[in-house]
Amino acid sequence: MTIQNKLIAAFLGTISLLLLTMVLAVQWSFDQGLLEYVNRQQLQQQERLVQQLQRYYQRYGNWDDIRVHWRSIMDKVLERERKRFRQDRLNKEKSPHIPPSGHKPRRGSNNFRPGLLAPDKTLLLGRYEEDFALSEIRVDNQLVGWVTMPPAKQLTDAADLAFRNHQHKALLVVAAVMIVIALLVAIPLARHWTRPLRSIAHTTHRLTQGDYQQRLTPHGRDELAQLANDVNALAQTLEDNENARKQWVASVSHELRTPVAILRGEIEAIMDGIRPLDMTSLKSLQQEAEQLTRLIQDLYELTNADLGAMRYRKESFDLTVLLDDTLAVYQTALRDAGVQLHWQAQHSVPVWADGNRLQQVLENILSNTMKYAAADDLYVTLQAEQNTVQLTIEDSGHGVPDDALEKLFDHLYRVEASRNRETGGSGLGLAICKKIIEAHDGNIHAFNSQYGGLGIKITLPLFAEHTR
Repeated sequence: MTIQNKLIAAFLGTISLLLLTMVLAVQWSFDQGLLEYVNRQQLQQQERLVQQLQRYYQRYGNWDDIRVHWRSIMDKVLERERKRFRQDRLNKEKSPHIPPSGHKPRRGSNNFRPGLLAPDKTLLLGRYEEDFALSEIRVDNQLVGWVTMPPAKQLTDAADLAFRNHQHKALLVVAAVMIVIALLVAIPLARHWTRPLRSIAHTTHRLTQGDYQQRLTPHGRDELAQLANDVNALAQTLEDNENARKQWVASVSHELRTPVAILRGEIEAIMDGIRPLDMTSLKSLQQEAEQLTRLIQDLYELTNADLGAMRYRKESFDLTVLLDDTLAVYQTALRDAGVQLHWQAQHSVPVWADGNRLQQVLENILSNTMKYAAADDLYVTLQAEQNTVQLTIEDSGHGVPDDALEKLFDHLYRVEASRNRETGGSGLGLAICKKIIEAHDGNIHAFNSQYGGLGIKITLPLFAEHTR
């Protein structure tokens, strides 16, 4: 069953239940009201009977011949109601489309079953039980008898029953009409509510088929509109990820194809006798093989970092000592590259980290500086501020364009003007650095240095014993 049919069924079921409850409640209330009306009518008839019996007792002084006159007394009591009934019927015959005014006319004779008791409650006429209504008959303030009247516990008069049945049928007809109206309202409402759901279902189905350009047009500000916006955001994310995946595959294919093509070309040249098989050729082959090995290793590490599978062995150590040792190793290489090192650090900066991984980050940044920066000076500053460690590395080289600063840490990204492949870079080193720093709850970003070149700032949490 579709959602639309479920909504229609739920709406109709709810309306039907409410109408059924209303019909039963109205019928019960109507029956109780009609029964109460009949009882009131009987009490009025009982009062008129008391008046007739008072006149009878004043005339005859006893109840000896009451059985003979009982019918004529009852006719006088019921005469007023019979006149009203005949007048109502006459009015209805003259104007059949106009209902009689006031309450429904009753013949009254079927329900009116009074009895007569002596002053000592001895039964003279009719019948008497404990739940019967009693009315005194007094003449000259002397109790001369009692009139009994059985309570009407259910409707027995044909006119009363016909009137009740007519009202019940009318109520059922009204309920049926209300159900039809509810159905006419439920169908367009269900279609209106399910139309965006069908659109969302169609769009998500297309997304599962790989069509990430599907978009929805939200209407309103309800939950369905929010769901449509979320689906659009999901589609955009999937499209971006798909584009990134295609770009990643294309870039990796390009990076792998270049050293493989060089290796193949040199091997074919040696096999064809164009190049001699000597130490120079073997060294060239070895360099390309090492370049390919480094690229594959970088791809492996970056993939592990993306999957969260890169292993870390964190411990407490002084970052100043690690940085001092790393710079000492690169001191000679920096000097050979014509770079003057300016190094400033606090006496002790404790961190909780994997020393080998942080050394990998430092070596990668220093290597990039020597290869790409063409700088004369390198400024390294390490200091602790509140609960963080700030490591800043700046050079005085030519720097990078502003629009490239945020892309330096993307996979396989290189600034073509100064960071081409001829220097041996693959564009993966800074991406790996970013993954390592993020795994240490820190962040890394690039900026334009005040010395004219590129600046990289690394922020790490400062280690404290209670945070271990």
